[in-house]
Amino acid sequence: MEEAQIVRFQSSSISNLYSLNPSFKSIKMHFRPSDTNIDLEMDDLPPDMSAEDVMADLMNYLYKETLKYIGDHHADGDSVLNQVRDRIQFVFTHPNGWAGMPQQRYRKCAVLGGLLKNEEQARRRIRFVSEGEASALSCLASKFAPNPLEVSLFHV
Repeated sequence: MEEAQIVRFQSSSISNLYSLNPSFKSIKMHFRPSDTNIDLEMDDLPPDMSAEDVMADLMNYLYKETLKYIGDHHADGDSVLNQVRDRIQFVFTHPNGWAGMPQQRYRKCAVLGGLLKNEEQARRRIRFVSEGEASALSCLASKFAPNPLEVSLFHV
């Protein structure tokens, strides 16, 4: 997808557009727990922006594009969105073992990014799943995992 090469975001709180370097793939690592010992070389954040600002812009961009896609590609998409907009649940993945402060910061980003109106909504409508759990569930849902009842036993 060509669009993935350079992603442009604009936040209501940040007036200028900026390009996000495609190699800037470690944004979530700025949210890691303080006691995590990882020697990781991370890209610099854009000037005058915190990790929360960048993540909020990313969330805002993805949310708006998702709503636009649903509105444009599904029968009565805009009508359906208008009916459920205040009940949308968000599920974010995070590296295994992350809880507490990183999740709080993700919630803050969702509010800053305009996905939700306040912290109370963020607590009620955001769920978290570890990347390991998400990967396992995706595997099971896509039928890559064998059905235990269909597994044959081989005897040597």
